[in-house]
Amino acid sequence: YKKYSIYLQSVDKQGIPSKIIAKKLALINHRINSMLNNIVEFKLELYLKSNSDIKEHVFFKEEKTDSLPVSMSSGSQRFLGSLAIRQALQSVSSLSRPQLFIIDEGMDSLDQNKIQSMSTVLQMLKNKFAHVLVISHNSSIKDFCDYTISVSKTINDTANKEIGFTQIEIS
Repeated sequence: YKKYSIYLQSVDKQGIPSKIIAKKLALINHRINSMLNNIVEFKLELYLKSNSDIKEHVFFKEEKTDSLPVSMSSGSQRFLGSLAIRQALQSVSSLSRPQLFIIDEGMDSLDQNKIQSMSTVLQMLKNKFAHVLVISHNSSIKDFCDYTISVSKTINDTANKEIGFTQIEIS
């Protein structure tokens, strides 16, 4: 029972995982903001609370007087922040690196200016992953992609809108 108790304490969120994250937190925050610095004016910071919960805040001023939880930020801030967090965590992880990176509808929350700056982010992702798959209804994203797959439905029967053929076009 004693060994099992030690095991449970070590894998608890206040155990080894918390100690590893605490040790790497400065590096993770640096990598998050290195990516964000290229495309937006805000910064994002992760911090560990005393109960080992991880909280994230966005801010514009160095003093952090305008700090807000990410949950209260805009859709584009949440999307870009989560993208930067994912990249930062993968960069410090010792797990095997995936070869596929998927963004599913994430860019739909971006305004036109941020979409233009995404070309930099997509290029960075292309350098890190063998394949980057972006799923979006926003047609301006096509300008940054090497290949596009367009999926549309052709309706043959006007009485029944469910009957039809899916057309796939690769360009």
